[in-house]
Amino acid sequence: MKNILLLLIAVFISCYFFSGKASAKLDEMQTVKGEVDSVLIGADPMRGNISEITITSENGQKLSFEVRTGIGITVGTSAKVITLNKLKKGTTVIINYITTKANVKKAMAIELYGYYKE
Repeated sequence: MKNILLLLIAVFISCYFFSGKASAKLDEMQTVKGEVDSVLIGADPMRGNISEITITSENGQKLSFEVRTGIGITVGTSAKVITLNKLKKGTTVIINYITTKANVKKAMAIELYGYYKE
């Protein structure tokens, strides 16, 4: 009886750990606000046309995001859209992103926060 109880507990624990609850953040849309540190426009033949943006979040954490080719950056609540190469260091942005199973952060949408001057 004791062995059966231990077996049931072990099965319950393993089901909990392998249920995917630990990876709830994967492929779930998240949002971060921060200042642009650098923008790398995709021209690397090994990576294709994948660009990258690195920001420092409001809590001081450096984060890098893959940006797909052709993504437009919205300017606040206006209908204006700019390209990635127009972003400058120090510009505040809001990035909506997902984290893949390979632990890569992919920007799905980027919004300029505050005033933008060309």
